[in-house]
Amino acid sequence: MKKGYRFGLKQRINIKTIGAFLMALLLVFTFLSKTIYQYSLPTVSADSPVKGRLHKVENVKGTAGWNAKGELYAGAAGFVEELLVEEGQSVVKGQPLMRLSFSDTEVAAAREKEYEIQQVDSELAAAEEACGKLKTLHEAGAISESEYEKEDRNRKNLYAKRDKLLQDLADVKNEAELTVSAPEDCIVTDLLVQKGQRVNQGEKVGNYGTSLAFGIECSIPLENDFIQKGDSCKVGNSSLEFIGTVLNVSTEADKKKVRIQIPEEEQKSGVDDSSEVDESSGVNDGLVFEEELNTGASLGSDIIKDGDSFDVVFEKESAEARILVPNGALNRDNNGYFLYQIKQRKGLLGKEFYVAKLRVYIGDNDAEYTVVTKGITFFEPVVVQCDKELTEGDTVVLENEGDFFKD
Repeated sequence: MKKGYRFGLKQRINIKTIGAFLMALLLVFTFLSKTIYQYSLPTVSADSPVKGRLHKVENVKGTAGWNAKGELYAGAAGFVEELLVEEGQSVVKGQPLMRLSFSDTEVAAAREKEYEIQQVDSELAAAEEACGKLKTLHEAGAISESEYEKEDRNRKNLYAKRDKLLQDLADVKNEAELTVSAPEDCIVTDLLVQKGQRVNQGEKVGNYGTSLAFGIECSIPLENDFIQKGDSCKVGNSSLEFIGTVLNVSTEADKKKVRIQIPEEEQKSGVDDSSEVDESSGVNDGLVFEEELNTGASLGSDIIKDGDSFDVVFEKESAEARILVPNGALNRDNNGYFLYQIKQRKGLLGKEFYVAKLRVYIGDNDAEYTVVTKGITFFEPVVVQCDKELTEGDTVVLENEGDFFKD
């Protein structure tokens, strides 16, 4: 009796052990199957749409230059006798910039024309006297009208010749033409000739800036439509920082050109190690305070020069809060833009995630987000990164599941 009882008890223990082993084995197989299954699935990370404002930033390089430029030309041929100004010098309208002088050949040519004029004057005096006598004879009927008209034409031709000689002489003797003067208040930016150099009439001899204020010119992408006239921007380099104002935006073939106004007075940024503040007077000997950023040395000084390079930063926040999605979440096919929304369902191995296409219409964007104008009604998570190509309804592994779904 005892022997049979012991056998039955041992048999029941073996059945329990085998059952536990099989259950453990099933769990292991289930885990392995799920692991292998998930390993073959696309792994994605997601983010939720948000309601907010775009923060648009454009970083470009700009170059300092005059708001307008002009060119200087020689009014007559000659040799540069004297340069009266230096490059970078401010001048007023009419101020002489350089003087030219004639060569020996040109002086001889002028004397020759003067001699020709004297000869024509003598001929004119004789022609006037002859015409007077012939006119009297013609009126008296002593000669024909054609004889008188012939002499009168000769007289008129002599006057025309004299006028031409006088004009030629004026062209080579006009002292005003031998002086190159400033056409308006400006700064001489370049002198293209040297003392003693020969120049021809109409030859370019220099350049000038027509305003005592610089502007910064830069280019932005053609698709940039947020920078507008009147916007502020940050401008700076290693020695200077200030706030500029957009004067105008013009469109070219493959880009947009932006002209930035610089305040009339600027101050170097940074700290001079030797600077000291006089506490009694409040005078700062070298340290530039932030509130003093836009007051200081005038432009046209050594602080900013024509051709200086600057970093220009345009920043602007959109006026209205809109629905935004990360730029990486957007996809596009022949039918337009779409998002992959993360959905949840029951699968063979339990809870699983899958993706569904959501058609959207988009608007403006910045470096991180794009405005969705139509298509999103619920702020469900959308795929922003994936290690494999997705299609509608694909089951996926959601890396950051805990950000959106609770167990």
